Amino acid sequence: MHTKIVSYIPCKKNDYYVEIFGYCSKSVPGLEIVGLGQAGRVIKEKFIFLSREKGLKFPLKRFKLCVDLPEEDLKVINKEGDLSWLELPMLLVFWSLTENLPIQKLDDCFSSGRVSLSGGITENKSINYEEEKLQKMGIRKYIGLDDEAFEDLFNINIFELLKELRVNGI
Repeated sequence: MHTKIVSYIPCKKNDYYVEIFGYCSKSVPGLEIVGLGQAGRVIKEKFIFLSREKGLKFPLKRFKLCVDLPEEDLKVINKEGDLSWLELPMLLVFWSLTENLPIQKLDDCFSSGRVSLSGGITENKSINYEEEKLQKMGIRKYIGLDDEAFEDLFNINIFELLKELRVNGI
């Protein structure tokens, strides 16, 4: 199984649209995050904690989340931006791969936000929405807090989506 989602990181000089993709394989069970350097480890541990708090069950597979970001862009973002805006879309990809989220394919979705350890979500309100750029990337849906955030996209409320989490195998 595999899926991807597009996210957004605001920076002082340049904003970045970032593709996050993930897949699972039959290997040593676990979660691995690639492309964020040391920040990936903290995000991984947060996802494991949140998943346990929610009582989610996972198939015994290897889950890999990858952030498609060139090394030079990662250096700029670490200096001027905030990688935590990738937490919400990465969590959506992870829970989708583990079959706990009702949406299996996120390929035409866009999301950006932080996730707290209590499960609270902070939406990225500074998105400089570029409809043309998102359309070229095949984006048709936005997953976030605001049901009417973007006129030209189908808006999915994150809390309505999370109500459908398959907790304890239900």
